[in-house]
Amino acid sequence: MKKPKKKIAVEPELVAKVKAAARDEDLSCANAFALAEKLGTPVRLVGAAADEAGVHIVHCQLGCF
Repeated sequence: MKKPKKKIAVEPELVAKVKAAARDEDLSCANAFALAEKLGTPVRLVGAAADEAGVHIVHCQLGCF
């Protein structure tokens, strides 16, 4: 049985930036990593912001999302 994911608190500004970077509610894994680097934030937070925004991470490179 899988453990439920722990919800991570995300700033509304990060959620808005993820939404802005997404296309048709999709954000590529490479773009998620690039956004995290550009903003100086952990990739995990970008993933949590995507979850909150209803944005799907696609073309995942490492299975992180």
